[in-house]
Amino acid sequence: MKKMMFLFFFALPLMFVWQGCATVEESIDDEEIVDGNIKPERLMKKMEANRRKIRTFDGKGEMHVVTPELDNTAFFQAILKRPDSLNINVYGPFGIELANVLLTETEFKFYESLNNTLYKGGVDDVALSNIFKMDLGFDDIRDAFAGAVNMTKRLYTEPVEFKFDKGYFSVTYLDSVSGNQSSYRIKADGLVVENYQ
Repeated sequence: MKKMMFLFFFALPLMFVWQGCATVEESIDDEEIVDGNIKPERLMKKMEANRRKIRTFDGKGEMHVVTPELDNTAFFQAILKRPDSLNINVYGPFGIELANVLLTETEFKFYESLNNTLYKGGVDDVALSNIFKMDLGFDDIRDAFAGAVNMTKRLYTEPVEFKFDKGYFSVTYLDSVSGNQSSYRIKADGLVVENYQ
């Protein structure tokens, strides 16, 4: 009986206090993001942690592809199952299905609806470049359709530009070896990468 009284009057209220403390910490983090008062390295750590948490994803969206050869807009539905598969349906005007792509780490199946043709092959950078008309690897494509970008190499790098304006972070990194510049536009609500150049 004494043990029950101890648990009821001491242990149970103590658990609620610990729970309450954890909730306060989370709200401080959220305020820090919404206000834009977060340091770049902390923002990158939170984004990378969010990216790693994604196991499955089902979403719809609009993609704009702008390259020297192509400037187009299409709608898509993506289903992601980590670590190994991504299924994408691409639709044109009036909801006409243009293509269906099934990607795994080892192979791809690309069905072109207009010509009723199925292409199969191994996944390599050349095949992915031909399908998506962009120079991205499997992991980059998988992350892009989930609204995330792999920030592992950015965790300990200082950006050359970091701004917060109207609910969006603009972050730019410069690779000192290659001279390449990478810019990210990140929506503060949900920490979603909306633009990557």
